[in-house]
Amino acid sequence: MITERNNIYAALSCDIVDSTSLAESGIFELRDKIEECFHDIQFYGCEFWGRVIKGDYIECIFEKPKEVLRAALALKCYIKYIMSGFGASLAAVKYGMRSSIGIGSMRIVNMERDIMDGEAIYCAGRNLSLLPKRQFAIADIRTVEQNLSDILSMNYILIDEWINELSPKQAIVVYHKLLGMSEMSIAKLYKLSQPAVNLRSKSAKWDMIEETVERWENYNGYV
Repeated sequence: MITERNNIYAALSCDIVDSTSLAESGIFELRDKIEECFHDIQFYGCEFWGRVIKGDYIECIFEKPKEVLRAALALKCYIKYIMSGFGASLAAVKYGMRSSIGIGSMRIVNMERDIMDGEAIYCAGRNLSLLPKRQFAIADIRTVEQNLSDILSMNYILIDEWINELSPKQAIVVYHKLLGMSEMSIAKLYKLSQPAVNLRSKSAKWDMIEETVERWENYNGYV
């Protein structure tokens, strides 16, 4: 049975930058890696439904809008990292993905029948589709209130621009820290020393990223 909902949701629409630079096998592997990333984000505690469409387009619905920014940044960092190992273009490695967040109501969210329908996903998808395909650095937020959209979007654009400047090695450290992993655990996972992980974290300005995400999560508006 299709579920009807009237609560405020956050929707995340993304497309992978320059995915055509990948071989066919790379597209298949990319999809598998994104699914793994979804699992990691859910394991952290974010309640969402994510799906990959046509190999390079991502749609996610979050029941708690406050969780969308952490998940969006984690996804971008992960894609930057894995694209660096796929022989992808420089643009694909630098930008990872273009993204748009929509905040609003959802009429239908039904995983079983694979249906997302409502204001939030419409805002996110429509805004992304209107942007030039070759404009790589895209991050935006749309809500039903224009003033709120402008305020939230500017913060998202700025933090997205910072993530663009991270190297793949910095990005994967930020990814794991966004999802609650300690530096010692990251070091063991990648066979590094803890000081090496800490150096990448500091050079990535992790403290700034963390503060931005925490402020978003504590904002008392829609999110």
